[in-house]
Amino acid sequence: MNDNLRPETKDFLSKCLKIHEEDRMSWDEVFLHPIFKGYFNQYALQNQQFEDKLKMVMSELRFQINSKNLDLNRLLKSMSIKDEMNFQEFSDFLRNIHPNIIKDEVKFFFEKMDSNADGSISIQELSTEM
Repeated sequence: MNDNLRPETKDFLSKCLKIHEEDRMSWDEVFLHPIFKGYFNQYALQNQQFEDKLKMVMSELRFQINSKNLDLNRLLKSMSIKDEMNFQEFSDFLRNIHPNIIKDEVKFFFEKMDSNADGSISIQELSTEM
């Protein structure tokens, strides 16, 4: 690599230019990398707020399950939810748990929980977050 590049630039480039995608930096790591020197602080702050909200919503879900003596599968069936939820079904599901949730939060949760990136949230993906 070019010796004229700053060390943080070399670090950034080496982490982005990996052959295998799973070895590359995540978007969060890109936005938080020192090369950007705080340009994405708002992004990081919003992400943290969404992470905190996700934890709160999952706690509320666990509380509902425990207080009604249900398991996750029975709760989902009681809400007419099958094995997987698309974005709209997931949004409706979250609003049943926490009515004041906003669309950006739902989108963040959906993208975070859709670990196989198939455009739906399975019971397995949901239970992983719980």
